[in-house]
Amino acid sequence: MIAVAIFAALFINKTIALSFSRLPSTDSPPSNRQYLCGDYYSSDKSIILFGGNQGISSTFNSVWQYNLTSNLWQKLVPISSQAPLARYTHGCWVDDTNSKLYIFGGNSDNGPQNDMWVYDLSSLQWTQVLQKGSVPASRFRFGYSKYIDSNGKLKLILFGGTLSTGYSSSLYIFDVETTYWTKMTNTTSLVPNKLNGPLVQYYDGYVYVFGGDITGNKELGIDSANTDTLRYSLASSAWTNITNINHKYEYRYFSGSVVYNKAAYLLYGWSDNTSQDIKNIMKLDFTDPDFKWAEVTVSYSSGGLDRIPRDSFAYVLADSAFYIFGGYSSNEGIMNDLVKFDLTQNPVTYTILSDLYTGPDSRESHSLCVMDGLLYLFGGTNGNSFVNDLWVYDPDTDLWESVKAEGTTPSARSGHAASSQGDVMIIFGGKDDSGYLNDMYQFNTLSNQWQEVNPTSSSSPSARTGACMQIYMPYIIIFGGKTSAGLSREVWSYDSGTNEYTLLYDGTGDEGPTPVIGPACELQLDDYGNMNLITMYGTADGEVPLGDVDLFNLTSQKWTKLYTTNGATPLTNRAQAIIKKMNSTIVVMGGEQWSTDVFNDLYILNLNTSTTTTISSLPDYYYNAAFAYYKTILYIHGGGAVYGQAMRTSVTKSSFLEVDLKCPNMRPCPYTCSPGTYLNSTSCVECPKGSYSENYGVDSCTKCPKGSFNPLNGANTVRQCYPCSQNSFNNEEGASSCKNCPAGKTCPVGSTKPLDDSVEISSSSIQPKLYSKSDGDAQNAIDYMVITIMIITFFVLVSIYFFRGIRLYLQKIDLYSDKHNYILDAPMKLMKTRMGGLFSIFFIILAIILIASDIITFEMANIEETKALVPLVTLQNEISVFTGYIRVYATFFRYGGECVTEKNTCQESISYNLYYITYDKLQVNCTKSSENDCTISLACSNCVVETGAYIQYNLLEVSSYTSAISVNVTSTSSIPNELSSINEVLVPNDNSVFRGYNPTQFFYTMTPSYFRSYVSDWTDKVTGYHVSVASSPVGGSQYTITELPFTSDLKLQVYLAKSDTSLYTTRAAKQTVIILISTLLGSVFGVMSAIGGVMRITEKSWNYTDTTVKHKKAKKGLSNNRNNYKNMLKDDQELKDFKYDEIEPNTSRGEWVPKEDN
Repeated sequence: MIAVAIFAALFINKTIALSFSRLPSTDSPPSNRQYLCGDYYSSDKSIILFGGNQGISSTFNSVWQYNLTSNLWQKLVPISSQAPLARYTHGCWVDDTNSKLYIFGGNSDNGPQNDMWVYDLSSLQWTQVLQKGSVPASRFRFGYSKYIDSNGKLKLILFGGTLSTGYSSSLYIFDVETTYWTKMTNTTSLVPNKLNGPLVQYYDGYVYVFGGDITGNKELGIDSANTDTLRYSLASSAWTNITNINHKYEYRYFSGSVVYNKAAYLLYGWSDNTSQDIKNIMKLDFTDPDFKWAEVTVSYSSGGLDRIPRDSFAYVLADSAFYIFGGYSSNEGIMNDLVKFDLTQNPVTYTILSDLYTGPDSRESHSLCVMDGLLYLFGGTNGNSFVNDLWVYDPDTDLWESVKAEGTTPSARSGHAASSQGDVMIIFGGKDDSGYLNDMYQFNTLSNQWQEVNPTSSSSPSARTGACMQIYMPYIIIFGGKTSAGLSREVWSYDSGTNEYTLLYDGTGDEGPTPVIGPACELQLDDYGNMNLITMYGTADGEVPLGDVDLFNLTSQKWTKLYTTNGATPLTNRAQAIIKKMNSTIVVMGGEQWSTDVFNDLYILNLNTSTTTTISSLPDYYYNAAFAYYKTILYIHGGGAVYGQAMRTSVTKSSFLEVDLKCPNMRPCPYTCSPGTYLNSTSCVECPKGSYSENYGVDSCTKCPKGSFNPLNGANTVRQCYPCSQNSFNNEEGASSCKNCPAGKTCPVGSTKPLDDSVEISSSSIQPKLYSKSDGDAQNAIDYMVITIMIITFFVLVSIYFFRGIRLYLQKIDLYSDKHNYILDAPMKLMKTRMGGLFSIFFIILAIILIASDIITFEMANIEETKALVPLVTLQNEISVFTGYIRVYATFFRYGGECVTEKNTCQESISYNLYYITYDKLQVNCTKSSENDCTISLACSNCVVETGAYIQYNLLEVSSYTSAISVNVTSTSSIPNELSSINEVLVPNDNSVFRGYNPTQFFYTMTPSYFRSYVSDWTDKVTGYHVSVASSPVGGSQYTITELPFTSDLKLQVYLAKSDTSLYTTRAAKQTVIILISTLLGSVFGVMSAIGGVMRITEKSWNYTDTTVKHKKAKKGLSNNRNNYKNMLKDDQELKDFKYDEIEPNTSRGEWVPKEDN
């Protein structure tokens, strides 16, 4: 203790006052309670309160003090374990002479009591009083009052109350000095009513009784309201009813009473008749012989008449004012305000000294984190038990609120590590009733939900308490702590993107801090982009307080000493202190050494100069408290209590202090604006909605990008720029909300503008076509050629028909000169005829058609392609490696990150890995569209796909999320000039995005293809791959917007399963040139012969028909001539004798000849 005093004295002249504010200004009051008691401790000018309850949920046995000079609350925790049962509707009074508080009776969780305890307000110890005489039976709701008798002795009056047998009307006097009870007798016939909740006052030798319920009258159907006023003479032991029937008080109980200036005041209370609080104060002037009750005028402020009246409160008279604390109000419920009524004023005025205040109970080894400008407090221990309640404090309103969170709440614990970023708070480890812990939980402020984190890694930190933790999502860094094996100095990292722990430093080696419990730590980004963990102070083995500062580079995993005391333990070494690093300055507040000495100083350590400077003194001693820094203020809550300057390791406090580190008259000043705020002139202002700041000491906030919004003030990470929900969009930066999607348009999650078409789950395929120069193509060419020739033929025939010169020319082109002999046994003559010429034209035309058709067919349909799936093993001797040009496009729709750099290259945090895929060259390209679609293209030359091949995409940007994923896999086929391509699109659930450690998976089969060409048109022995869908894609981790705060990373796996079969394709000529020529020759001559035969038939028929016609004509002409001759020769004998029957016409010679003999 002496060392502490000397240390403080050394710096007393160097201190510079900072701004300290208690929150509230009176410090934390008792929690809401009713049915408690109180009295005035005049020696300390304090109000003393004891007990009470919060309904059936909690009953108290704590002693609280409110100092009317400092206007501060203090919980007077006993230094001994002995204490009375928690109770309510009991009695208590203060013995000023001996600085002691007495309590008697009341109701407890065990039932009514009649024990008496005394609490020494100086030594803070409870002692049970050995009561003597006629000790009252166990009871509660009795009336009581202390007084000083004529001999100057302190005595207590007790009347009535509720016993296990019913209400009572007995009167007792207790002598505090002798601890002797006397049951008072009654010398009159007047028997007081048995009363529940009466009030008792003493004045000038008389006991006055008023208020309360009359026993059992409800069952009897009689009005239970007591409005009588009775007086008992201590001198004559006589009761008198002094009720003035015209000036009675309004029935009430659970009320209060004080005596001031020869008058009794009846304070508020409850009425069963109206089931409401009584809203007046009545006064009985003891010097008035008519004993008239009169209403006291009170000057109520606006709303005061609804706020101030109550019942079941503690009431205390101090000098010329009375005070009421807590109680129950019909409008407010159970309360904890302290109200002063000035009885010297007319009308009576009141002042709220300590307003209604709800906050966390006393505790230590708890945590305090900042999120969205609010402070979240969790867990700890109150010295007797662990707690797991969650509270939130709003600095703007100075109000605490109990958080009723959903989900899986962590077990009650203390000593856990905690940190926050954005809208998520993480707690790790600690200690509960089962021992040390190594579990992890996240609390999401957007969803108001706890969720346990279940890592998938095989290793994890051992269970521990007193570790420190820092978050820079997706990484959570844990250092030190106490395990079952002792103190630790391990450094662990948890990656929310992989859901795995990694041991960064195993604690071996000579570098780095000593094993430690309770260190402070910070994460700091250096000028080279490396993240560093700064560890500070703490406690080593043997309760040794530490003062070293070390830096651990998370990239190189090396330690650097920033400050050391070289193994010494100067008074600046601290354990369980409030420690905050800002730039090159470390602020140290309070703390302890050796678990004995406590401190209330505030000093700074300058890391640049390795010097310490005391700045100020704290208004109290602080150690093992929870603290957080926001704007320029360090908020400190709770911690261990002290007795004088001695640590009380099992006693906690609930004080809440803010320390403003802004010191304009000092350079260097230790403060800097916290993340989530920016420096506006000379003050730190929280970032407005739609913006954020991630670092200390910025002078402006960054706007959220298009397609996102942030509805909260004080955002400290871009992760709080959440994507616009489905059916909304945002085309502006810095938005606090998104716009509705117009009718007829579609807006996926994260849209920057409305779209005409929606992104839906789909699949499409492009595969190699059948060989394009097919029989059909050849036939089309032949048909075109035939039609052309036929048209030409038509014009030729028309010309022959109309032009005689052409007809005469026909016989010159007769190719069938040897085909015109039709007379049997006649010598064959070569002759050319027009008929032969005409059919020669037909032959030439058909020959052209035939030759052209065969040539066309040879050129266009001479290739025969065959395909077959064959086992790969059958091709091992022919081809050992299948290669192809493979290109994979992965498109992430409405991507939240940057995707590309200013140089249009992929962001460094976007990576890819090809597994079981080899290549000669790999080309990678990232592009981002105006709709924030991020496309990653991977193209590899001479790719070889092995068994188990897949591509892993890791998009590790802070805002890596997507509203849909499209994958296109395209490969060159072994078939010349052909590609095989598959495109699939996968969409998450409504209002969700893909994000998290479970990757989205697409599955494809890569079938090796092998091409053989037996013609010179194509390269022989070509390989490639044919792509097909192996199975439907599987969506990875996906979350709604409110679930995003703890999520990180976006992952995609594209599986390219190599098939064990191969597509074997061959192309070969159907016929060779020789065969073609042979075929053509045979076909041409065959056609020529066929047409010659047709010509002979046609010509012979033509000749026969022509001869017949000519013969008939000749015969007819001869017949006519003969008749003519007969007529002419009638006179010519010679002609008459001519034998006409013996001649016949020769048509070929054109003359008559003798008939041949038969």
